[in-house]
Amino acid sequence: MVVAAGVAGFYWTRGRLTGGEESAKAVPTSVPTAKPTPSYPKTLGDFLVTDKEICSKDGKPLVYFFGSTTCPHCQWEKPVMEKVAQKFSKEIDFHEDIDSQTDMDVFQKYSDINPGYVPFLVLGCKYARV
Repeated sequence: MVVAAGVAGFYWTRGRLTGGEESAKAVPTSVPTAKPTPSYPKTLGDFLVTDKEICSKDGKPLVYFFGSTTCPHCQWEKPVMEKVAQKFSKEIDFHEDIDSQTDMDVFQKYSDINPGYVPFLVLGCKYARV
């Protein structure tokens, strides 16, 4: 019985992976098309060097951290970013946007490389990483 179940599972899986008869009858649906992403060069830490202009406030580069309380990656990265922001508070102007729409204009400015994923970091408006 175990052998029969294994053989049946093998053929079922193979049929699903190769398309089987079911997919031959399927009617194609429209496939969403994604906007091509610019091929920006990368720097240390996989940050993209964008074509955006550098932004600063009072001579300090603006640093944005976008995240969500429901995102496990954001929950891990948030305390790290807070510690870095505190350590470099005299050198950077830090903006933390967790579940807020405060800096949505900045977030949307990078829609060519980020369709809305978090966590998302922007350093001085020139460097970004999803």
